[in-house]
Order: sequence, then structure tokens, then C-alpha cells
Amino acid sequence: MQSFQDRNGKTWTLDLNIATWRRVKAETGIDLADVMTEREGQSDLQRLTDPIKLMEVIYILCVPAAYRATITGEVLMAAMDMETVEKASDALLDEIVNFCRPAVKTILTKLLKLSRNYAAEKQKQMNRMLEDDTMEQALKQAWNTSSPSSPE
Repeated sequence: MQSFQDRNGKTWTLDLNIATWRRVKAETGIDLADVMTEREGQSDLQRLTDPIKLMEVIYILCVPAAYRATITGEVLMAAMDMETVEKASDALLDEIVNFCRPAVKTILTKLLKLSRNYAAEKQKQMNRMLEDDTMEQALKQAWNTSSPSSPE
């Protein structure tokens, strides 16, 4: 089981099993055992990039039905910001990979590793650009070429 912390420091644990898989599918229409298949022009993995849809799924996986009267989706979502949503998303992806059949698990593990490596490299490139003023110079140049000259 994967965990993440909300912005208040509370730890939430994702529990993806057959029962919660069925509940997620019934309540959200997202099939966590088949996130790559396209339905209506979009895969369920793509649908999970919507932070609201993502949090609906995470709520189902973190809060057993018995506790839903006291821990509502609103309570969970109120404790989240975009940084914690990203952490929750990472935990969900790991949980999905762990839940999958062995043949699919191998492929998804490799794809997830490649994706995370790519994102980390892009972040390093962006940081280097910000540190050496490349971004600032490009913005200044774009501003100077696109803004009309003021009359003298």
C-alpha cells in the first residue's frame, strides 16, 4: 500500500484491492486495472490528470465506506493543495502498478520509471535555464519584439 501526506501532515494510505477497484469503477467510471485503454477518445490514465477526478479516486481508495460519514470527500480535498495532489498522484500510480497483473506490471513499471526520469531531467533543464538567465533573456527578447513601440 502506498501513502502520501496532505498539507496538514496527515498520512493517507491507498488500498487498491478487488473491492476498492470495483468501487472506483462503479463510482467514477475509471478502471484502475486497465488505465491505458482508450474509451471515448481518452484513456483512464489521461482522465486522472484532472485533479478533481484524481481526488475522487483517491478518496475511494483511502476512506473505507464505513468511515465516509465522518470523512467526506470535501474533508480530504480541503486538506490538499497542488503539491500534495502531485504526491498523491505519484502514490496512486505506484499503487496501480503494484495492483496489475505481472505481465502488465513489468511494462507499467518501466514506463513509470522512464516517465519520472524524463520529468526529472526536464526539471533540471528548467532550473539550469533559470539559473543562467536564459529564460529571462528569452522573455525580454519576446517582449521587445512583440510590444509595439510607444510614440515619442
